[in-house]
Amino acid sequence: GGNVTIDGGGLTALDGRVELGGLAGKGRIGLNVDGNNLSLSFPTGVERSDVTIANNGSIRVIGNDGGSIAINVRNLEITNESFLFAGIDTGNVSEQSKAGNIDINATGVIKLNDISFIHNYIFLGAKGQGGDINISTKTLQVEGIAEISTSTFDLGASGDITIDAQNIQLIGGIKDSSLSGFSLSGLFTTTESTGNAGNLNIKTNTLLVKDGAQVSASTFGDGVSGDITIEAQDIQLIGENQMVYLAVCL
Repeated sequence: GGNVTIDGGGLTALDGRVELGGLAGKGRIGLNVDGNNLSLSFPTGVERSDVTIANNGSIRVIGNDGGSIAINVRNLEITNESFLFAGIDTGNVSEQSKAGNIDINATGVIKLNDISFIHNYIFLGAKGQGGDINISTKTLQVEGIAEISTSTFDLGASGDITIDAQNIQLIGGIKDSSLSGFSLSGLFTTTESTGNAGNLNIKTNTLLVKDGAQVSASTFGDGVSGDITIEAQDIQLIGENQMVYLAVCL
């Protein structure tokens, strides 16, 4: 029970699995065993606790095969240059490798801000299939040069991003003269090599993209960009000087 805080520290399990969660009230968290794969199960009807990752806090599972992250919470905040990082690292030569997923399930709010990120990458010099990022929450807030992204820098295809939220708020929020006022906050799937980029799937009631934030599937190499699919009741694009983008870059 109780809330979980990672403040200035980190959890590292290269090619392993990191799972965070807790209960705010009485209840039992189960352990599921499937061969060598372990996962937690949370009871229904019991409020979950909160998780905060702050001040250069991190969770890293990037390696050669299968590293994954799962977070089951009420509210999640990732702030002040903190991050979640999965994927396939430089030097992996097996095309059969598959990065694990980053799965986040929150019953309340997920806040990602102040130059923080959630990444699932295939790095230069690596082979294999990238992992996905899956997020389910009531409200997702991404602002202050923060981003959720999958990307490939080599042969392998990057994973997809799937977000199911009642409300999504993507806000630029930081003005930087070196960036000419441009903020990179948002949701991204990209390829910078011959591997294909993943798809970006959004299901929400309200999507707000504001002040330089982006929803983008793009290619900067020979690979094919992914698709953007948005199912929403209301979409608001707000900004100045055409600094708001909702696009597929081919």
